[in-house]
Amino acid sequence: MCIRDRVRLAVLPFENRTSDQAKDYLARGLGTAMIDELKQSPGMTVASRADVTAPELGGLEATTVGAQLGADFVLTGTLVLEDNDTVLQALLFEVSSRQEVARERLPIDPDDLLAVQQTLGGRVLRALDVARAEAPTSTESLEAYDLFLRAQSRLDTVQDPTSIDSAVALLRESVRLDTNFAAGWAALSEALVNAYSADKGAEMLEEAERAAARALEIEPDLAAAQVALARVYRQTARNQEAIDTLQRLVSLRPDLDRAFVELGLCHEQNGDLSKAEIAYRQAISIRPDFWQNWNSLGTLLWAVGELDGARTALQEAADRAPDDISWPLENLAGLELSVGNIESALQVYERVPRPVVNAFLASDIGTAYFYLERFDEAE
Repeated sequence: MCIRDRVRLAVLPFENRTSDQAKDYLARGLGTAMIDELKQSPGMTVASRADVTAPELGGLEATTVGAQLGADFVLTGTLVLEDNDTVLQALLFEVSSRQEVARERLPIDPDDLLAVQQTLGGRVLRALDVARAEAPTSTESLEAYDLFLRAQSRLDTVQDPTSIDSAVALLRESVRLDTNFAAGWAALSEALVNAYSADKGAEMLEEAERAAARALEIEPDLAAAQVALARVYRQTARNQEAIDTLQRLVSLRPDLDRAFVELGLCHEQNGDLSKAEIAYRQAISIRPDFWQNWNSLGTLLWAVGELDGARTALQEAADRAPDDISWPLENLAGLELSVGNIESALQVYERVPRPVVNAFLASDIGTAYFYLERFDEAE
């Protein structure tokens, strides 16, 4: 089959239909790992996990999801039991024709999960006639890889501090088991910066820098490690080092939206808001369906007083964010409060999933109810 040079693929969340809930993490982790595996190909654009888990896509048929994401092909995966053995059933669909173009059945060996990821990735690329990039840095320790998968599923829950702590612990053990696992070190660095952002202490940043440096020592071209190191530089007021790192990276990987978002944050921290806006808009042009890109632009436009543009961007972010991500809604409501639109702010706050566990957010919502004299709800 001949297809155009760059294929757009959506890997939908893998499902666990084994009746063993303990395998839920395995299904989630394998699906996320396939996204990471396939996006390494220079001929492939792969929708992010945030894209494919957007709430408005829930319950839709696979090719319908693909069409809404602008994908050419959709990959699904399901864990099932066959004669007491766990098997991954993977289906590849062409979106335009809604036809199945490939089907794979892979037995799941708990001692060889990495082989499943790499085997399925290779078969998908062959089915799509897409050249495979050099294999990303991996690990020969199956236990280290299992811990890495578990940590990735925890990191998806970005607003839950306990999930961040759990991810850090899992990744520390993963790289202890294989000290040459570059992707594990890069993920540990990211998790530690997240933990620092959740007020876990400056020592987290010191460890994060060591982890990113170790990843780059093993694999100097690992993009995830370069972004992780830039995040550490930014958090430790070494913005120029962060900018230099990111500009080198995007010159080689102009399709890496995450690097542009981090670059925008660096420019914003430097007070160069015009360059920050350019970086955020570049990230959106690369991945317009990723909520965080829109959220970054929206908060910047709010800061510079472009309120109509900020509202539009934050609404785009809220529409694209998964159910458990409320930051865009919080920002949108905060914007309305800042200009005295309390009724509008409350309408946004009422879209935040309940129960509200963040004390500061709960206080803001209560204050909005109070100003509107809805005292019972304020309590």
